[in-house]
Amino acid sequence: MVTADITGDGQTNIVYGTDEGRLDVLGWDSEDGLVLRWSLDIGSEIGELAVADVNGDGLVEIVLTAADGFLYVVGDQTRRSAPMS
Repeated sequence: MVTADITGDGQTNIVYGTDEGRLDVLGWDSEDGLVLRWSLDIGSEIGELAVADVNGDGLVEIVLTAADGFLYVVGDQTRRSAPMS
């Protein structure tokens, strides 16, 4: 689990992966409290998580390992990220 402003709204999000291969991002909603902002099925058990501005656009991406042997870089699924150069 890691925490960072993934959605770019100035609020800290909670990011975690599941053994079933799902990446979940939680955020705070003033009416409903802690809510699922978005979820992404990686398809393989998720290992280590980190956050960094990988593509230099000023927004953080989620970097994760998975049991399938791949390294994934995932941007906020509610916005379009700038292409990596």
